[in-house]
Amino acid sequence: MEKITIKIENKDLIIKQSFRALMLFEEMTSKTVNEMNESVADILKLFYCILKANNLDTFN
Repeated sequence: MEKITIKIENKDLIIKQSFRALMLFEEMTSKTVNEMNESVADILKLFYCILKANNLDTFN
């Protein structure tokens, strides 16, 4: 899986698809990724979970 690093407010954040991110999404929404709507809200929740899963030091 490809890893991308972005910088927000002088912090390097890793973006990488992972099973941990999918698990966080399921916990947050009570939906599997297959049940995910193509709504902006679900896409942003998934992106938040991807950020959180790969940047635990930033997202306590």
